[in-house]
Amino acid sequence: MHPQRQSFWFILCSLLILRLVVGMHFFNEGVTKIQSGTFSSAPFLKQAKGPLAPQFQALLDDYDGRKRLCINEENKIDTAETFAIWEDFVATSSTNFQFDEQQSKQAQQSLQWAQDWLGSFFAANEAEILAWVEGEQRLDGFARDGQDRADAAAEIASLNDQIGTIKYDRTKTAGPWLSEIESTWDELEARINDIAGVNGTPNQVIVSRPYAQPWSKQDIIDRFLPWFDTIVGALLIVGLFTRFAAFAGMGLLLGVVATQPFWALGAQNTYYQWIEVAALLVLMASSAGKFGGLDYFLTRRPASHTNEV
Repeated sequence: MHPQRQSFWFILCSLLILRLVVGMHFFNEGVTKIQSGTFSSAPFLKQAKGPLAPQFQALLDDYDGRKRLCINEENKIDTAETFAIWEDFVATSSTNFQFDEQQSKQAQQSLQWAQDWLGSFFAANEAEILAWVEGEQRLDGFARDGQDRADAAAEIASLNDQIGTIKYDRTKTAGPWLSEIESTWDELEARINDIAGVNGTPNQVIVSRPYAQPWSKQDIIDRFLPWFDTIVGALLIVGLFTRFAAFAGMGLLLGVVATQPFWALGAQNTYYQWIEVAALLVLMASSAGKFGGLDYFLTRRPASHTNEV
């Protein structure tokens, strides 16, 4: 075989293998997320670093935990909104399930248990929680001091370390509190469904949580991303709309690396994502689906026929 022709076929085979490998990675990631049923973008968004971190973290329902910790606008603990949600949940469930007198009593006891527990929790931890809120104000102080201070914080290692330490300590401190509060919401929900005899069934009722709203920005991401990965992977594997799939995959990965810019304090390395971005760029530029893919049939020109007289 002519060396040039041999080189040509080697390049085409390399593109085919590259397309299949990247496609399988996306496809497997998507299928795994779908099958788990518990995929959440929260850990990824919480760890965002750099100048775009506030925009990514704003996608979370309750990034700073203030809703779960019942912190009002005056930076005080106020359980009124949470109690009102719980009361409405119990009353609505009692009506929908037509609880009898005994069941209604059990439902009210469950409500009282949840309210008493949350009240006791805040009574025991109020000083620590309010000190935690003050830590948030310390972080906001960098922005309030003006752009010069913000620029300095981005450049001076000691200030960067201070900001990073505050954020780390806040997350570490609030974690156990938030877990306990979330478990109380879970327990109240489970108790009401147990009384109705529908716990774990499609008929179970769900309490509306201010920190986890259906079809919120985070919920949409959590619903969309697994299918996005799966579809992009499938398109790359079969070589259909390869340029579009590669472009979409690149967009997702560039979003990932944007959360961890290499110059940001504590940023995780994103070498693997950059390598895959480069691979997708090659696939997009070469329109790799035309070789060993369905794009061949979409771009194939029909043979011209001439009638002889």
